[in-house]
Amino acid sequence: MAIWYTKLAGYFLVWWSLVSMACSVGFLTQGCQLNWVYAEGEARAYCLDHVCNINAYTAIPLDWCIANIDGVLTAQGLGHFRERCFNCKIASDHYHLKCDCIKVDGTIVHSEINMNDVLYNWWGWLSCFGYYEKVYKRDYPCKGEGWMPDPRTPDNTCGKGCNEVVPPEWASIQVPAMVNTSISTLDPIADFEKLAGQAGPRPSS
Repeated sequence: MAIWYTKLAGYFLVWWSLVSMACSVGFLTQGCQLNWVYAEGEARAYCLDHVCNINAYTAIPLDWCIANIDGVLTAQGLGHFRERCFNCKIASDHYHLKCDCIKVDGTIVHSEINMNDVLYNWWGWLSCFGYYEKVYKRDYPCKGEGWMPDPRTPDNTCGKGCNEVVPPEWASIQVPAMVNTSISTLDPIADFEKLAGQAGPRPSS
């Protein structure tokens, strides 16, 4: 009987995980490609802008988006999870980020977080908690030179979720040259002020 209950609990967890991903509205169900990568502390992806229908590169430092709460990866603005988490990689489902994290008592535990609940697509920019990384230039040619979305305006194009964007198997993320090459990583607060642009709120479902 105990074995049967254990199996049932396992089936329920798998089912709940699939339901959560299906119901979650975030960057992977808002026009960003599934082949996103995690590198140098950043999430990197190609995302559709929902304005001129241009699919372009965007990135965001995940220290702006995730915290380590006693060994549990948690969505939190300016959480700086990398101070106590390491060995991070994307799970095979493309939705979860998995890391080893240090708890308050010093023990190391495995944790993972559904990134679709953390990141969202704001007019083509990977965003979290009202910020995007403005280092990489993004143009909206159908709107004219220098046009940018109003940071007070949410991108509700896929507010109820859009189809996943599955790129060809051979496709890979190509990182463009930075617009601002004077950015250092010695002062996180100063870097944030240089890097961060104000994004609109997460779309309402």
